[in-house]
Amino acid sequence: MDKEALKNIKEKIDKRFSKLCKVNYLDAGNELRIFFNYLLSVQFIRSNLEKLNAKADNYLEKINSLSNIGFYPQNEFEKQYMSYALIKKCCEDKRNYPQWEIVKKISNRLANMGAKECVEYFHSKFVYTIVEYLKESMDESNNMLAILLKYKQKCEWFRKNQLNQIIENNSKIAEHLLASDLFEYFFDNGIQLFIEPKSSSGRSDFISIQKSEDHLVADTKIFNPSLGKDKSYIANGFKQIYDYAQDYNEPIGYMVIFKTCAEDIKFSLTNITNHIPFLVYNNK
Repeated sequence: MDKEALKNIKEKIDKRFSKLCKVNYLDAGNELRIFFNYLLSVQFIRSNLEKLNAKADNYLEKINSLSNIGFYPQNEFEKQYMSYALIKKCCEDKRNYPQWEIVKKISNRLANMGAKECVEYFHSKFVYTIVEYLKESMDESNNMLAILLKYKQKCEWFRKNQLNQIIENNSKIAEHLLASDLFEYFFDNGIQLFIEPKSSSGRSDFISIQKSEDHLVADTKIFNPSLGKDKSYIANGFKQIYDYAQDYNEPIGYMVIFKTCAEDIKFSLTNITNHIPFLVYNNK
């Protein structure tokens, strides 16, 4: 996503969140549903919310089982999942200001707050958490694209011969070695990761973790029809990336293609950001 588009989405989120925080508490339930529906209407935002939605029901079960003893997140990830779960629960409740009852349920120390204060607390505590989560996710995605573009440039300018030798001398494991080279570059550029055990899709390596709940889904493919690695092979690679993203509930996956032949490869995709084509499928 280019910087201007990113900036535009952030500004719209901030503007709508500011408006939500100023509504009369009697209309708070409906206004929250309008705000949440807007978030779901934006493809990039929806993809990031899908990750939180995967665990929302688990957190709702915890919250629904409370008896005014309170539920306190232990880390930033729990806070994000809990906030999303509460917003989802609130949007499914058709009362005028369900934020009131939900806040009182969370902690006994909040039980004496009035309806107006509970609504304000809900928006400043939980909705704000999701707003910040979305903005941080956008920045991380843009940063990853910048790193990939630098890697592409480095390979083309300085490492073409070296990488070609790796491919020629290690034909059976060439893609594995190229993936290792890519992930070494990620590591050198501040992406904290380690090798993950295999996912249900069968990939045994190079699905990495940046933080305790965030997975970086990336893979490498060689394009060279004379080696049987043609356009169909690349298309199957997209499916693999999608499967990995599904396994780890990640909104974005990356595929780096090494072209080792004279034949060109072009993508008939309408979505392009920073000169990188991308495909959107099933909110991924």
